[in-house]
Amino acid sequence: MNCRELTQALTDRREGRLAPAALAALDAHLALCPDCRCYVDKFERTITTVGDIANAPPEPAPDALIRAVLDARRRGG
Repeated sequence: MNCRELTQALTDRREGRLAPAALAALDAHLALCPDCRCYVDKFERTITTVGDIANAPPEPAPDALIRAVLDARRRGG
């Protein structure tokens, strides 16, 4: 597996759809390629952060923002 193939296989690996041989090739490549290890680390942190944001309870809009939107609507903006 090369670097390009690894980046294309990450989603399949994360979702458990990667065949055992491809998973072994991915792991072997990661053992030898520090750039891909860094890429995978960033990929995983991004997925985790997006999940955290998506699962966070909504927060009410600040009063100043609500007033600004209402004022803009009144002015026709």
